[in-house]
Amino acid sequence: MSVTTNYLSNILGQDPDALLALREVPAFHECSGQLLELVFRYGRVVVLREGEALTREGEFDQWVYFIINGRLEVIVGDSHVDTISSSLVGERCILGEQRRATLRATEQGVTALGVDMALLDTLRDHASAVDEPISVYLELLSIITSEVVNRIAELEFNLLDFTYKYVAHIRTERLSETLRDLAHGAYREERNANFAVYRHLLKHDPVALSRCAEPDGFTVDTRQLYADAALTGNHALLYDVAEAVLVARELEAGPAGNGGFSGASGGGGNGREVYNYAAFVSHIARVIMNQHGTGDWGEAAAQAMATGIRKRLRLSETQTVDLRGLMHWLIAEYRFTAEDTIDLLMTLLKESSDATAHINGNIKAMVHELTQTRFAKELESAALGRGANVADYYHNTPVEELIPFFSKNILDVYLVQPYVERLHAAEAGAWEGPSSQAAADKDGLLSTLFD
Repeated sequence: MSVTTNYLSNILGQDPDALLALREVPAFHECSGQLLELVFRYGRVVVLREGEALTREGEFDQWVYFIINGRLEVIVGDSHVDTISSSLVGERCILGEQRRATLRATEQGVTALGVDMALLDTLRDHASAVDEPISVYLELLSIITSEVVNRIAELEFNLLDFTYKYVAHIRTERLSETLRDLAHGAYREERNANFAVYRHLLKHDPVALSRCAEPDGFTVDTRQLYADAALTGNHALLYDVAEAVLVARELEAGPAGNGGFSGASGGGGNGREVYNYAAFVSHIARVIMNQHGTGDWGEAAAQAMATGIRKRLRLSETQTVDLRGLMHWLIAEYRFTAEDTIDLLMTLLKESSDATAHINGNIKAMVHELTQTRFAKELESAALGRGANVADYYHNTPVEELIPFFSKNILDVYLVQPYVERLHAAEAGAWEGPSSQAAADKDGLLSTLFD
């Protein structure tokens, strides 16, 4: 049974220390006082033990979660597909989508700050009838979208690092397979591969070619070549020949099969490749301009807008982007209305979420290929033991490298611990609440505290 708090303000009352503790969540370091109070009124703390679910596949709710600490296991169907340590999860609920996966706490457990995004509908549909102006709506949406956009730059580094590892392992694996095929004469009927052997020997070792060439002069008996090279200790020749065969086969396969990078170049389901943050920014500039109808502006005006968008989406020294600057600029320079800005942020949220899913898909595809290599299988049986997760071996990154570090002690002391303590007191019937409540109201609150 997971302990899930109701809204913060309902449990903690007007507690200024708890309210200020929210600023220790990186996303809300510099937010306005109005937004902080809004999150306090519409937020809750979720504390999960190992194996307990934060979201469930197929369900629909309107909660976005800022992860305070811990890692989440991603389950699709009955399969474990990833372990993540993202600072924000669940943002696609804002787009009206069901949960795509079940997210479960790993062995360290998870503490998260949930924000009920149903408040966005209230702010947008009844902006004049509530205390918070539409600017607070834009601020919250821009913070959430910024968190997702920032993932792209972070994932780009992960993708580059992992691609280097992938290339080394996959190419080594394929070279070893090619050497095995040479030893078994597997290329006798494979014209391009056999000709690659012939051409390499003709240029670099015609003596070796004369000993293993077939009567037709163009077919090479690679078994004889392998035996001669092994007997004479000419391992370099074998390696070079295997490399020549591998290159020939990659060229024959074409771009889609280049070097086995089908995983690294797989499509994201939308026919567009987004490999890095720069490509994403260029794409977003085009999207904004198309939506805003710049076709009649003239080339110079359209180019000026595109340049301004790219400039304001540029990453800071900390490799992050603040979308509020872009929003203010579009409002001031191009007379974007609040509705225009909201629509733009929703588009950015979807595009950036799609892009991060695409990059993650590339990494997962490479992880899967790595787990199928002979090295991985030997590692699994010899080094890691039965049932070991080889994907985690390849893809294990310390949480501290993926999530900005912040003062967990302040959050624990002023927000999490008092919240959980008062929940326990409420369950035991010893809590009077932050204000006097009728017994019926208290019973109603207690019924919502636990999943």
